[in-house]
Formats: sequence, C-alpha cells, structure tokens
Amino acid sequence: MILVNRKAERGDSGIYKLILKNSEGANQIQFRVNVLSPPTKPEGPLEATNVTAEGCTLNWKPPVRLNLNYCPSNYFIFVLF
Repeated sequence: MILVNRKAERGDSGIYKLILKNSEGANQIQFRVNVLSPPTKPEGPLEATNVTAEGCTLNWKPPVRLNLNYCPSNYFIFVLF
C-alpha cells in the first residue's frame, strides 16, 4: 500500500496511526511523517558533457540550502520529445 499526500505541508509532520480492517480482523501501526520543503532550483549554468547518441552528463551548482537539515541527494530529469 502506498499513501500519497500531494498537498502536505510542514505543519502536517507528526505521528500518524494507520488502521486496516477487513472481515478477518484489523491491524494498526503508528509511524512518524516528516514533511520537508522541496529543494530550490539548482543554480546555473547547466552544462552538458560526455554527449553521445545514448546520453550525456549534466552538471550544475547545488541549490541554495534553505533548510540546513536537508539537502537533496538527486534530481529526476525528464526528457520531453
């Protein structure tokens, strides 16, 4: 089961309880949710190196860290044709 809340805000962080029930019984679990702010945009310039027919390497400066406890470790790059 995957639960997604696309409108979560920092104030939604906390302890949650998930309760699942069916005709055979019920089960529950408590878990902590930490809502983090999305990272800011990476700083430019964007540089493409190692360009081949199969791909390339993209390089840029890391974003400005607004939250000292969180720094993104990766980004998803979407290619639109």
